[in-house]
Amino acid sequence: MTEAKPSDKLSGLLDFLLNSAKDMIEEFGEYDPVGMVLTQDGQVVMLDSTFWQADGSAKGLTSNQLLRRIEDGIREIRGRQTIDCAIIFHDATLRSQDGSGDPVNALVGRLEERRKGAFQVIVEYEVEQGHFQVKSKYFIPKEPHLIPD
Repeated sequence: MTEAKPSDKLSGLLDFLLNSAKDMIEEFGEYDPVGMVLTQDGQVVMLDSTFWQADGSAKGLTSNQLLRRIEDGIREIRGRQTIDCAIIFHDATLRSQDGSGDPVNALVGRLEERRKGAFQVIVEYEVEQGHFQVKSKYFIPKEPHLIPD
């Protein structure tokens, strides 16, 4: 069985967000949800709490509310332009279904590229002595959701 893996383009966008998450987690201990869109004409749009900052509409929102706003923002962009790639990335705590074992810190994301695939990515990490360390990273193939064909 071959390992599911996104394209080089999606991997590059993910690496950018992973480095951003590393910096934020090391400095602040948390990482707010973020989205990134690459349009067909090469424009990159970041969707985070600053995307709605002009009217202050993202201030005080929970992570789940921000994730919903990011999805809505991607749909809005998709209505005006052709999207080539889209990513939603956020911090999470993973727990076993039966409650055994310790919780695991993870960054979880949805990655999609037009006509090339959709994936869920899970990056398990730990912070030791203030330094972010990736423990594992894996991809799960999914059906397109952000960029339907």
